Amino acid sequence: MFRLVLLLLVAVTTLIVYDSTHTNHVMNDHPLIEKERYSQLKTIQSSFFPKDIRIVTLGDSLTSGYGDQSGNGGYVPVLKSMLSDQRSIENVDVKNYGIGGIYSTQLIDVLNKSYVQESIKNADYVIITIGGNDVIKAAQEHFLQLTTEAFEEENKEFTRKVNIMIHKIKFYNPNAKIFFVGIYNPFASLFSSYVPEIDQIIATWNEGTEQELSKYGNTYFIPLFDIFRGKEKEFLYDDFIHPNERGYKNIAFRVLTYLDHYDESTTYVVGEYEE
Repeated sequence: MFRLVLLLLVAVTTLIVYDSTHTNHVMNDHPLIEKERYSQLKTIQSSFFPKDIRIVTLGDSLTSGYGDQSGNGGYVPVLKSMLSDQRSIENVDVKNYGIGGIYSTQLIDVLNKSYVQESIKNADYVIITIGGNDVIKAAQEHFLQLTTEAFEEENKEFTRKVNIMIHKIKFYNPNAKIFFVGIYNPFASLFSSYVPEIDQIIATWNEGTEQELSKYGNTYFIPLFDIFRGKEKEFLYDDFIHPNERGYKNIAFRVLTYLDHYDESTTYVVGEYEE
């Protein structure tokens, strides 16, 4: 038995060395084949050496799970379950610091708490949902005169706070991969009569956030806009603001897709989105 395991390890090592010595040639001639081979290699390596992962989730009601009729608690428990089922993962530890109704300013306050900082220091992934309440706040403050400028000003301030968040997280843990979840647009039915270009406002908001995040290493933007577009009745709770059980499940699928794409040390099997 020991001999068999030793032979398998030698075979995997040989495959890794062979692949690394042929990367440039294959990449130039057949980039799609190279991508497929790399994916297979990731699968072999990660299934041979399953690992423990530690996750910190931060943010608003999308992280706390408001609107999930199942009572499971939103996307975070679903994501944990998906990861626990992976062959590449031994154990999953999740620290969830989601607080319903908070704004970006309040999330900075959360990051200043010592117990949150300790969790971040040990995290492999930090996943953030924030911004939806900032958009609602801008709409409430300018309800009688809703303009794109009102959202643009709020977006500039939000972007400034995003930079503060990222700096703090990287100070506590420069090696953690940070995933920042974008906002979707459940507001179209509420605000469309006041701001017909609400879709563009949300898109511009997300673009500004993504652009800021691109300045940092190991920091990634996860879009949700396309998941909910045209599916508001199917994927939103009764308040037409928060996701329902199906909506949260789709968020978990999307997050797992991005974890798999950007974590080169392992491979995750991702299911299909609900239609």
